[in-house]
Order: sequence, then structure tokens, then C-alpha cells
Amino acid sequence: MATTKNINAGVPSLGNTGETTLIISAGLGGSLEQGTVCWGHDTGVTEQNVKDFADGWTGYAAVAGSGDAEYMGLNPANEAVSPTWFTGTMKATIEIDHYGSGSGPAETLHYKTGVTKEACEAAGWTAYSGQFNSTGWVKIRITANSP
Repeated sequence: MATTKNINAGVPSLGNTGETTLIISAGLGGSLEQGTVCWGHDTGVTEQNVKDFADGWTGYAAVAGSGDAEYMGLNPANEAVSPTWFTGTMKATIEIDHYGSGSGPAETLHYKTGVTKEACEAAGWTAYSGQFNSTGWVKIRITANSP
């Protein structure tokens, strides 16, 4: 039986590493959210935006729970892809299970970045190995590894 990876408690947290201060502003007619974001955890987050996994994540993940108990379950080799998010230009980090602990095998992270949303979506995936330079827009892919 395959082990499901439960990604939980503030995952992923796409955060600013402190080199650049970002301000949340209403752009594009008030419809653009921007800055740091935390998916899957609500209480006590330090990111500028709080989102649920149900807010645009796609792929083969089962989302369950709500609020601080929300998690995304991935079977081995399955993946989930975030919505394209506007961070602004910044040095970015991606953290898994920042506000709690998940369970199951480790996951592999990839990201895309682009100056425009369209450029980000058209870009190839880059294996995440630590801090990277966001050129404005970011998209994240999480793949569950086999146990």
C-alpha cells in the first residue's frame, strides 16, 4: 500500500528572506494580491497573505480539513501545483510544514518565476534547492516521493 504524504500546517510558505520589504497593494483594479503567502495555516502566520489549498491548487492532491487543520495529501509520484502568485521582485524561500509537521515521505519542490504572469507560466520548472530570485511572479510544484 502506498504511503500518502500529508503536507500540513503552512505549506508551502513562500516567504521573503528579509532583503526586500514588500507592501501589499491593490493593483490591476484592486484584484491583485501580492507579497508573501502561506497556504494551509491561518493562526499566527507572519506572511502577508493567508490562503487555503482549495484556492487554486491543481493536480492529484486531496485537500482536507480547514483553517489550521487543513492539509494536502499526495500519493507517491503525484504532484500539486500552486496558483501563479505575485511576490514582486525579491529573494524567495519555500518552506514545507513551517507551522506544524506533516507526515509521510519527503517531497520534491520545483518553482517557476517570470516578470509577467504569462512569462512565469511559460517558464520551465527549476528544482528548488534554497533561496531563489523571484522576478515578480512565482508558481510552485510539489511532488511526493516514494517512501
